[in-house]
Amino acid sequence: MLAKQAWRLVNKCNPVVRALMKAIYYPHSEFLNATIGINPSYIWRSIMEAQEVIRQGSRKRIGDGHGTLVWQDPWLPCEHNGFMTTERNPQLEHVTVANLMTED
Repeated sequence: MLAKQAWRLVNKCNPVVRALMKAIYYPHSEFLNATIGINPSYIWRSIMEAQEVIRQGSRKRIGDGHGTLVWQDPWLPCEHNGFMTTERNPQLEHVTVANLMTED
């Protein structure tokens, strides 16, 4: 049940609830990158227990690649781990998948 609620936050099923939770608990990130915070409610703590399950099983759609971060988003089609596993270069921390694409 908790994973289902977390999945709804990721998929934007209920925009009002998602906007409220985002404003309170993760205003500067997305759900998959959110932290538990300083004074979490029982509901938020419970939903965060399912975050790792959602993170491991979900993959981000690339589209044009501008909204997908190379090292922070699960975008690779690997069954076990959708995240990049190579060592991060601090200068390239916020590189998007669009930077890896060519128009040809």
